[in-house]
Amino acid sequence: MSWRDVFRHGGPSPMSSEGHLPGFDRATGWLNSPPLSAADVAGKVVIVDFWTYTCINWLRTLSYVRAWAEKYHDRGLVTVGVHTPEFPFEQDVDNVRQAVKDMRIEYPIAIDSDYGVWRAFSNHYWPAVYIADAQGRIRHHPVSRLKPIGRTWRRPRRTSATSKLRTSRLPGVSGSTSLERTSRQTR
Repeated sequence: MSWRDVFRHGGPSPMSSEGHLPGFDRATGWLNSPPLSAADVAGKVVIVDFWTYTCINWLRTLSYVRAWAEKYHDRGLVTVGVHTPEFPFEQDVDNVRQAVKDMRIEYPIAIDSDYGVWRAFSNHYWPAVYIADAQGRIRHHPVSRLKPIGRTWRRPRRTSATSKLRTSRLPGVSGSTSLERTSRQTR
């Protein structure tokens, strides 16, 4: 699905819905905006980005979310960051305010110190991005790199990267894989 399809506002979508956008009524505060409700974003495509300012994985996604917010804002995209703290010092709104300023985040930020918005979305990790269509249906929610295993979380095995490495051929070296070539060079 392309951004063109997302911005058709009401056109048919081949993607299934993961439920409706729950709204932000349980936020404990807001930065960069007055409080937003589900009614305020009705009829618009919405990206909801759950984050906490010390999460390295979220920091790696910030440039993409910021770019989407800047590029598609004029076409009706509403980007809402939801800051849900992982550590006690992240509950201090002044710390969040400073992080927002330092990281040049200009879109609305819901402060979710009590995890109310987090629970409304049934979220389980940082970062998490939800994309809702103009009818408020959640159409996309990429899965975290961490997978639940019983009561613990662990990273999935690196099978695709490992298999690519094992099967990739070096240019100009007939019948030899990268690993074979590397092991011959180190002997």
